[in-house]
Amino acid sequence: MKIVNIIFIITMGVLAGLLTKPATAAELAVKFKEIKGELPIRKTEYMIRVPENWNGILINDFDYIKAADAQRNMYLLEHGYALSGTKRRKGRFKNYDPAHEVHDFITIFDIFDDAFGKPKTTIQMGCSGGGTVTLAMAEIHPDRIDGAIAMCASTSHWLANSHLDGMFVLKALIANDLPIADLGSYTNEQLDALGKKWIKQLMMLNKHQKGEQELH
Repeated sequence: MKIVNIIFIITMGVLAGLLTKPATAAELAVKFKEIKGELPIRKTEYMIRVPENWNGILINDFDYIKAADAQRNMYLLEHGYALSGTKRRKGRFKNYDPAHEVHDFITIFDIFDDAFGKPKTTIQMGCSGGGTVTLAMAEIHPDRIDGAIAMCASTSHWLANSHLDGMFVLKALIANDLPIADLGSYTNEQLDALGKKWIKQLMMLNKHQKGEQELH
């Protein structure tokens, strides 16, 4: 990894706390050119912003659009970084396709190159599902990026299903009547209610274990 990428990772760690803070009026006044729209095939929303004082570095973020005006991103624009990325598709929870998400990034890079020229350095970043796609970018398209910041990523993503193993064990041992899979149709209220039932079962188990320890 290049030294410039190591320095960038440290900087992003310091700025991570600014992700959700709204930008001030002064920060929103940063001058930049913007391109946004929908990508072909799946109509994924994308956005590109390039400041007037662009330093030649592009940061592509899987979840960029939802935080485009956040303090962190406005700070980066002000200091010369170009930013790009997408918004998670509606229905992604039921139609997960990381291979096409990787393809979306390549399309964004092509759009960027045509409009602004090829960056001297391109950094791919993402968290959770975005972290997984970031790892895929580093493995499949190392020719298109110079660095990758993958946060809370699973390798590979389908192995994340193993996280459910412990839940299946708990279901079999202490709560056979409580579901742990096929919850896609549940409302938020139903999920909250189900979570409370699981907590109640676990607390009852903990209380039972403490009682046994006192007997011994």
